[in-house]
This record gives sequence, structure tokens and C-alpha cells, in this order.
Amino acid sequence: MHRIIDMKLNRPYILYIFICLWLLFLPSCTNHLWGKDFVVVIDAGHGGHDPGAIGKISKEKNINLNVALKVGNLIKRNCDDVKVIYTRSKDVFIPLDRRAEIATLIWKLPSERTP
Repeated sequence: MHRIIDMKLNRPYILYIFICLWLLFLPSCTNHLWGKDFVVVIDAGHGGHDPGAIGKISKEKNINLNVALKVGNLIKRNCDDVKVIYTRSKDVFIPLDRRAEIATLIWKLPSERTP
């Protein structure tokens, strides 16, 4: 039993979760800061035929997707001025070039709206 708990505590994605939660609750999530809307693109990686690392009881693609969806929901609930876009919200494979297109499209949108 202790071995299973120790393995779970040492997983690097736990650090990722804590960093995301810490960033989520920074004052930058308040509506009055800069008076602008923010867009966050969350890329869960892997998916579909690409499982990532395979453990005894889980696959990296499933863990990443669950974390991505939970972080996105936290942002949506706590930051009204933040729009969340997922590169994937279900177990499908998104090619790397398509992920780059999504990020590039989001990057260009604000500049196209300004006069």
C-alpha cells in the first residue's frame, strides 16, 4: 500500500497541477486587470492512437486529458474574462501541426480586431 502511495506522490504531473492551480488564483484572473479578455489554449497532448506513457493502471493520454479538462473548468468558473479553448476535449489524436495552427490562430485574432 505504501508503495502505491509513494508512486503517486512522486509523479511529475502533480507538480504541473499545483503550478496550474497557483497560476489560476493569481490576481491576473480578476476582471478589472487591463480590462481585456484573455484566451487560454490548453493542450492535453497525446490522445487517440498515441497513448503516451503507459503505466500499470493508466495511460498518460487519459491523465493529461483529465487534468486539462479540470484546469479548464477551474478557469471558466473563477475567471469570467478568460476564454478557454482545448486542443482536444475527448480521446482523439490531434496532429502537432494542427495544434500549432490552433495556437497561431488564437495569437492572430486579437491583432486582427484592433484598428
